[in-house]
Amino acid sequence: MAQAETRRLAAIMFTDIVGFSRQMGASEARTLRLLEVHNRVIHQAVTEYQGHVIKTVGDAFLVDFLSVVHAVQCAQQIQARFGAHNAEKEASEQIHIRVGIHSGDIAQRDGDVFGDGVNVASRLQALAESDTICFSQVVYQEVEKKLSLGTVVSPGRPKLKTIAQQQPAYALLPEQPKGFRQTLRVQRLKLKQWRRMVQVAVVVPMLGLVSAGTLLVRNLDFPAPSGLPLPDKPSIAVLPFVNMSEAPKQEYFSNGLTEDLKPPFQRSLTAHLKSYVYVVRGGWYFVRWTQEANAQAQHMWERATELDPQFALAHILLGWTYFVEWGWQWSQDPQTLERALTLARRAIALDDASPLAHQLLAGVYLFKKQHEQALVEAERAIALDPNDAHSHEMLADILTFAGRPEEASGVLEKALRLNPTFPAFLLADLGLAYQLTGRYEEALAALKKALPLNPNLLPTHEILAVTYGELGREEEARAEWAEVLRLSPSISLEGRRQRLPFKDPAVLERWLAALRNAGLQ
Repeated sequence: MAQAETRRLAAIMFTDIVGFSRQMGASEARTLRLLEVHNRVIHQAVTEYQGHVIKTVGDAFLVDFLSVVHAVQCAQQIQARFGAHNAEKEASEQIHIRVGIHSGDIAQRDGDVFGDGVNVASRLQALAESDTICFSQVVYQEVEKKLSLGTVVSPGRPKLKTIAQQQPAYALLPEQPKGFRQTLRVQRLKLKQWRRMVQVAVVVPMLGLVSAGTLLVRNLDFPAPSGLPLPDKPSIAVLPFVNMSEAPKQEYFSNGLTEDLKPPFQRSLTAHLKSYVYVVRGGWYFVRWTQEANAQAQHMWERATELDPQFALAHILLGWTYFVEWGWQWSQDPQTLERALTLARRAIALDDASPLAHQLLAGVYLFKKQHEQALVEAERAIALDPNDAHSHEMLADILTFAGRPEEASGVLEKALRLNPTFPAFLLADLGLAYQLTGRYEEALAALKKALPLNPNLLPTHEILAVTYGELGREEEARAEWAEVLRLSPSISLEGRRQRLPFKDPAVLERWLAALRNAGLQ
């Protein structure tokens, strides 16, 4: 017999594990083990603060409290305990959650609850970033003078799905920001102040790096990838700056400014301006994708880390030079990849909130053929910045080599929507995903788009060589392999066997057979 409906005012808490579905796909046994730890921590905290678990759905908890103060204290305790747990664990063993809290009217019926109190809490949880607590204005007003909250920022009045009335929301960060980069991460959450953020982001670099003249923005029309739906939220595009000086060598300044201003406006500044200059100059060399230019970038970024050992971005970029050096067989020393691993870990120790650091670590784990760990790091990078196309690209790379190219294609199409300027690497990766699923003509179309964007991108030529080979177009396959040898004369069949991180040995052998036909010894 159905129970009568009862209504009351309650504080509702929703929790959810970040990237849970992806973790289940990577390792069900490990994720279920971590879920037990997660459930134990939440149950203990809920009991301690006199809450009641209404229900759980997979990794999600729906909890109600008689006191708003207890709800927030419970959420703080949960995040603190997971923070302590994560500090002692490798990335694959960490647990990161989002929490949403609202106080409102709820209806109880047949052991379940309904109403705006539940709906708003659920939407706030979805709005929260990893390791944060997001609560409504009514909660904030109740607890701001009763609890020590720490760093609280407001994303303004976000539109919550299925909730008609827009009200202010607040995000409680796990700790005080450390240094300029994390302080800027706090600013990023203050969406209602975005105009001022743009002004600061543009004016400061101009004052610091441009001595005279003005910077112009070119009106460039980049077509959106066909078939991709428009996002349901506003987008901001940062277009290239023009070098107005008469010195071509200053081009790296305008290029660097463009990269630094891309959404979400996370400029990686350092207290040591000279170190920042070395970082930007290194980028000017790195994107040329030749062995000589890579060595120049490596020198610049080594110098940047020496000038400012706390500059996380310098360590990340230096790590990429060793990553490429190993992957493209410019170095035969196995310690080259270990050097990239050391730099990635150092960068994360300096700034764990950097998606770039987790991208690098994901790439290193991929080259070490540790696919599950690589997936965890890529997922972490996306959680830190869902709008970063490079994080999605890295995830797609890992999925491709792990034997899931169909999934990778969808991720790359999303990445191209996030960065519609068609970067060569994204197109090359898309070509690889298409190639591995037998969509050869689509693969060729993507790869041919990538070629003129950067003729020195070695993977584009290698994937083309294999694709042409499997289509029986041997002359074109050999021409592409000649381009690979131009870029990396020491490349060898055994070297590709060691480095290509295909999880399935059969796919690797098929790839190597195509390379032999293209002329690889």
